[in-house]
Amino acid sequence: MIYIAAQQYKYWQHTQLIIDVASGPGGSDFSLEGPDGERFITRSRLFVNAD
Repeated sequence: MIYIAAQQYKYWQHTQLIIDVASGPGGSDFSLEGPDGERFITRSRLFVNAD
C-alpha cells in the first residue's frame, strides 16, 4: 500500500502511478538503487475511458 496526501491526490487522481524495477545505474531520473544493479523507478500515465 502506498500513502498519498489529500492535496497530492487531487493533483494525481487521473494518473496511474506505477512503481517498477529497472536494470542498470540511474541516470537523470530519481531512483532508489540497490546493491545488485537494479533500481526502483516510478512511471505514470493518464487514465483513459477504457480503464
